Amino acid sequence: MNEILATCRNCGKTSPCLEKDMEENLVTMPDFNRIVLTQWICPKCLYVHTVQLDDDSTKKLFEQFKLRMSRFRRNTSMGKGISLSDVNAMDALQKSLDDARSALNARYVGSVYQLGEQKFKLELCPPDARISGEKESQKC
Repeated sequence: MNEILATCRNCGKTSPCLEKDMEENLVTMPDFNRIVLTQWICPKCLYVHTVQLDDDSTKKLFEQFKLRMSRFRRNTSMGKGISLSDVNAMDALQKSLDDARSALNARYVGSVYQLGEQKFKLELCPPDARISGEKESQKC
């Protein structure tokens, strides 16, 4: 099984990205659109790293992606094959999700948002830091 490791940009500690260290926060951006920030919190120093932005459209695309993926897994576990058209549809869905998230990143990274009583400048971990393979550590 792949373990995703991240290195904190604040304290330098490398740790596994565990679900207990992740949180989602709904924020209103300066243009009054609401987005969800998926954030990893360093277990050592509690520095918050934003790793992904989502809005209603990307959440819907991701739900469609998960549904199709579960169908793929069910079919393969039952010994059924996956058609080329299904694979192409899955690829198209993944590309749509990637494009939509990239557009959100372009639109909002660098913006100021408020969470509770504090204001923050939205910074995103680099893409290679969010996608790391087995026992690879990436600096967030």
